[in-house]
Amino acid sequence: MNNGQRAKIFAPYAALKGFGDFISAAEEQSVPRVLLGEDAQAALDRQLRALCPGKRICVTYYLNGQYVEARGALKRIDLDARRLLTGGLKIPLDDILSIEESEGTL
Repeated sequence: MNNGQRAKIFAPYAALKGFGDFISAAEEQSVPRVLLGEDAQAALDRQLRALCPGKRICVTYYLNGQYVEARGALKRIDLDARRLLTGGLKIPLDDILSIEESEGTL
């Protein structure tokens, strides 16, 4: 067997063409997580304590390398599991960047 044929045997094989490029592009688009200072954490904690179930809110939180917004009615804040429940989502409290209240309740 000559060297050209032998090289073909050991050449890498990509079962999903373009998948590697897709993953690379997704990694490049990720945003670094913002670490809140003590004052910002205290302000967020005060906001969380002031919320009551049924209140309409908009939560900005970190998910898979991006900051996303979730809007809906607050169901509850689970302090044992450290997460906020709204609109069918379970958002970890440590991932929350900000919370804005909307007028009225649902």
